[in-house]
Amino acid sequence: MKQKGITLIELLLTVVVLAIVVGIAVPSFDSTIKRNSIVSNANQLIGALNFARVEATKRGASVYIASTNSAQSNNRWGQGYVVYLDADNDATYDAGEELRLYKGVSSGITLNGASTQLRFRPSGFASAAMSLKVCSSDTKIAGQTISISLAGRVSGSSTTCP
Repeated sequence: MKQKGITLIELLLTVVVLAIVVGIAVPSFDSTIKRNSIVSNANQLIGALNFARVEATKRGASVYIASTNSAQSNNRWGQGYVVYLDADNDATYDAGEELRLYKGVSSGITLNGASTQLRFRPSGFASAAMSLKVCSSDTKIAGQTISISLAGRVSGSSTTCP
């Protein structure tokens, strides 16, 4: 007589093997998610910087990108940032001047820079060279440095985070 189905021993062995495979895969999957989050947040910032530059040349006026949190904190740009056309020429963001608002970075990610604001001139040139650093709270994971040259060129590169 032929048996159909599986025995309890075979089922338990399969569950044990599956548990071991999942136990090995989950930690590496977690670091992949964190790396992707850093890259995603860096790409969003690069897009915002390029948008500000294009708007400045398109409109023939200075366009700013600024942190919405000017406090001296560990995550100044991480709370969000805004691209705005300074209608009253006071070099500060006022309600109604925004071209685009960006929400803060993902949880566990920080976004810092030495300055809280950058201006793109009508020529597309930046008012100053600047760099911003996107890092994870997990120091084993490489971060991203976004650099803006005086010519207005925006580039990203991998960096070590503290």
